Amino acid sequence: MVVFVVSQCSDSWVSEFKKAADSVSTNADSKSAVNSAFSSISKLSSSAQAGDAQGAKQAFVGVVSSLQTWASGSGLQVKGL
Repeated sequence: MVVFVVSQCSDSWVSEFKKAADSVSTNADSKSAVNSAFSSISKLSSSAQAGDAQGAKQAFVGVVSSLQTWASGSGLQVKGL
């Protein structure tokens, strides 16, 4: 499971998502939330690479929470998030 997380957090995927997220983050709240999301994604990747399952779980919760805040603050309608 942890190896799968590492493979999914590739730099190219994160970079592309960051470009898209930055383009729709137009206010201070959404910019702060998207920065928090990418910080959590970095923590998730680092924890997974280190084999730290508990740290990866905690970081995953942070990613989801930050993405929810970001989507709401950006005015996005994301089903299932």
